[in-house]
Amino acid sequence: MARRRRRHIEQLSAEHATISASLAALESTLTNPFTYSEATWRRRVRRELGSLIDCLGQHCVLAEGTGGVFGEIEVAIGHGHELTTARRLHRSALRQADELDAASHGGRGAER
Repeated sequence: MARRRRRHIEQLSAEHATISASLAALESTLTNPFTYSEATWRRRVRRELGSLIDCLGQHCVLAEGTGGVFGEIEVAIGHGHELTTARRLHRSALRQADELDAASHGGRGAER
């Protein structure tokens, strides 16, 4: 059990690092629109945003999925306010990223 928990924590830490890198790449692209033509810049924004959405989704599955760290926490200490808040933050982050993705496609939704 302790070994599995340690592995989950290591995986979540790696996911956080990947999410941070994806956010940094998206931020860099967003803050440098004059580096590329508009069409190229939009493609890069959509690509970086798609990567971020994928990373967030993988993180949520790892944390909240069957056998995930949230389940282990619930078994160990019960369902607490912190888990409810974390789940709500996950949903909010994914929703905001999806809305930005839809806006980047002119409201048409993702074309990935």
